[in-house]
Amino acid sequence: MSLDGPERSPEETPDSHEAFPRLSTDQLDVLEGWGERRSTEVGDVLYRVGEGVGEVFVVLSGRVGIVASDLDGERLIQVHGQGRLLGELGMLQGQPALFGARVVQAGEIVAVPSGQLGDVARQDSVLGETILRAYLIRRSHLIDGGAGMRIVGSCYAPDTLRCPKRSGGRGLVRRGPPA
Repeated sequence: MSLDGPERSPEETPDSHEAFPRLSTDQLDVLEGWGERRSTEVGDVLYRVGEGVGEVFVVLSGRVGIVASDLDGERLIQVHGQGRLLGELGMLQGQPALFGARVVQAGEIVAVPSGQLGDVARQDSVLGETILRAYLIRRSHLIDGGAGMRIVGSCYAPDTLRCPKRSGGRGLVRRGPPA
């Protein structure tokens, strides 16, 4: 799918794996109580690839496209409409977005600060479980698809195997069975 197509809004992507459940009106009301309703226009960017995202977005009306970026520009990979929650698990952990989100049909969204999701889950445990389950399924799909950080280098080079988080930048990733 291309972002530079005709004016007609692209069709919504089916949710065959329950990764993008359609939230009920009551669930949308709960999220709106913790967030801010915003109008959107075609082309509005909700978040970009590689940026930190401090909010969770829910589509109230219109459609939002999920875009992948590469050397040739942006490519539309999914489209989500009314009642769908955007984002993925890493964004809740302060990691940069692996994909971007751009409005493809004008409408409204609710933007909920990521830090408020714990409060949302305490208010509505079913909604909290729905959000977490969707994000976990999405993470599984990303892992299966090979998305995320890639280390490029020779398997013989010590710097390729360096693991700065676990070893303070001084050690190497261990190979073989655990000690």
